[in-house]
Order: sequence, then C-alpha cells, then structure tokens
Amino acid sequence: MFNLLESENQGTIQWADRHYPVQLAPLSFAILDSAGALTTYDTAIAL
Repeated sequence: MFNLLESENQGTIQWADRHYPVQLAPLSFAILDSAGALTTYDTAIAL
C-alpha cells in the first residue's frame, strides 16, 4: 500500500475474510504479510 499524499491516510484492508485497520503517514508505504502483520516505512525527506 502506498500513501503518496502529504497528509495522513487511513482505511481498512479486507483480506481472507478479515479486516485490518491501516493508518499511513504522509509519503509512506506499508507491507501486510500473510500472518497479518503490518510493517510501515516512512519515505519523507526533511529538507
């Protein structure tokens, strides 16, 4: 999942009849593995 916005984004992922809440920081992405663990990565660069 990608959040290319400059604001926080949130929602729900439905996968294998389960719902996973997701909240992504601005300019970040996340990976949801098969066990349902969510790992987020912040890609914002301070100038």
